[in-house]
Amino acid sequence: MTITIQQRQNVFDVALQHFGSPEAAFLVAEKLGCSITDELTAGVEIDFFESEIIDRLIVEHYRKNGIVPATAMVEIGIDLMEIEHNLIVK
Repeated sequence: MTITIQQRQNVFDVALQHFGSPEAAFLVAEKLGCSITDELTAGVEIDFFESEIIDRLIVEHYRKNGIVPATAMVEIGIDLMEIEHNLIVK
């Protein structure tokens, strides 16, 4: 089977969605050749065996309900500002 990484997904999101357990984060990282803390690139594909699925009930629940977790942090505006330095609070 093939997985395609979606925008803002991290290895834990992929592990839950496609393997049914956060334990699979290490497997996902290994298949991608990265660390569990690395940012993933959307569109990258991973091949896996159905036998690698840890919890089929969770995978099926995500699939049936169209759940696509995407919890990776994105740097935007406010986190780049410092209060009282370049963000003035009035």
